[in-house]
Amino acid sequence: MINLSRVLRSPKMRQTFTIFRSSGHFGAGGWIEDTPEEIESFGIVWPSTAREILQVPEGDRALGMMTFATTVPLYTTRVEGVTAAGTSDQIEWKDELYRLISILPFSDYGFNVAVGARLSGD
Repeated sequence: MINLSRVLRSPKMRQTFTIFRSSGHFGAGGWIEDTPEEIESFGIVWPSTAREILQVPEGDRALGMMTFATTVPLYTTRVEGVTAAGTSDQIEWKDELYRLISILPFSDYGFNVAVGARLSGD
């Protein structure tokens, strides 16, 4: 496979954003969330395509969606196993917060792609 991750590192293409990664565990009374980890990252950001939007439940489409490509692993809600249990990563980009709702399979090419739904809107 061709590793395309150098495109994401190109100063001409990349944008900076912050990934907020939450983890936690089940305890007395339910889910106990740990303090979110902040990961400064960069990559390429673009508006989600019609095909990407169709893969997402309708309720998540209302406030807008963006697609993020980065070399950092990205996660949706997961149970304990290969990684620690946690809720979906959130990405702050241009003062907007997006919750990752779909991970697209591009890791064979040296990067990760995820679709994020905006958490609030006007």
